[in-house]
Amino acid sequence: MTGQITVNGLNEGIARISQSIGNYAIQKTNPLIVGIAGASGSGKTVLSKLLQQAWPGSAILAADDYFYGKRYMRKHNLVSFDDPNCVNLQLIAEHLASLKRGEAIQKSIYSFNTGEPEDDLVSFACAPIIFVEGIFVLMEPTRSMLDLTVFVEAGVHGTFWRRIVRDIERTRQSPLDIAGVFINNVYPAYKKFILPTRECAQIIVINDMFPGEMQKILSMQYQLRGCIASPYDAGEYNRILGILAAAGFKSEKKVLQHDKWLVPPSNYDISDEELIRVRAEYLQLDTAHQHLTLTYKTPADSSPRGVLEFSITSEIIDGLIALGYRSGRRRLKKERVMYHKKGINNYEIALDSFITNDDIVHLWLEVRGDTIDDLHQCLKLLSNLGVQQSKFVATSYRSIIALI
Repeated sequence: MTGQITVNGLNEGIARISQSIGNYAIQKTNPLIVGIAGASGSGKTVLSKLLQQAWPGSAILAADDYFYGKRYMRKHNLVSFDDPNCVNLQLIAEHLASLKRGEAIQKSIYSFNTGEPEDDLVSFACAPIIFVEGIFVLMEPTRSMLDLTVFVEAGVHGTFWRRIVRDIERTRQSPLDIAGVFINNVYPAYKKFILPTRECAQIIVINDMFPGEMQKILSMQYQLRGCIASPYDAGEYNRILGILAAAGFKSEKKVLQHDKWLVPPSNYDISDEELIRVRAEYLQLDTAHQHLTLTYKTPADSSPRGVLEFSITSEIIDGLIALGYRSGRRRLKKERVMYHKKGINNYEIALDSFITNDDIVHLWLEVRGDTIDDLHQCLKLLSNLGVQQSKFVATSYRSIIALI
């Protein structure tokens, strides 16, 4: 579309959309229909809610409520919810036509728990401004009913992690299942069906994920790391073992961990600490049987750090590479022994030894707590036994190995 306007961020998007709404409102007597489309996880719903707050008396019509449901999909051999044939776009258009005439409509509510529309219909009253949001709303026949068209654009890094966080709560799927669906269905469908409708938008709102965005959403992790001996010193190692034993800590498991980091595609404005970690863990140093995990953490300068970690398969790693992620240069191989104190579950200690590129072995201690008080309690205990608290920092191992 010629004359498209592109703005960066939701705040600028709200200001520009509101300006356009004001211009339209002068000319129109019937309800103004604003269509908001974009990728799953791009921020359409958030933008719609912020616009509703900015325009009291407005209403949001969610296109998700027009999904046919799983039974319909099975009957018609549809395998992905990200196929426009799974949504009743014709009914959306008919309902928008009724609303334009000032008439209330009767509509279903789609349940993400059951995967079906609920049986009871609800009334949706006409409003001076109606924001209709959904991934397919800029497709026909819905597009013809829109007065103002908006496309929310976000890159694959942001949409991938937002989708995982959202659907853990909304659909109760496992993170592994959500990641697989995104890689195999959601993103391919976005490129095929949704991205082409960007050309139909009058306003493009760029809404990439920013550093720390997930800080208040993810599980919190309090952890600090302290250098015990660099290079490795057997005497110091035995001293720490004695300290842990004296404090009542016992080793729980011994593992070998191979870490690498994935760099998001494109030019994301993310912290170096925010890169995605892929960890292969070998229990009892048995390299024949590996356990893979994928971890996202908010920047290390946030305290505590938000963390999302889940088990994955090698196919997920291959899928992320296909989406545009690339392997970073840094690698970390470390031997880790986990220590717990009987009867205490709110903090734990890891004794780590790793080799850097100069073939020097380093000995570090990592402490973790459920709360900041737990962390301080653990550090105080170690301090009383001769481990200096000043040694401990919040810096990640990825940054530590770059500085050593």
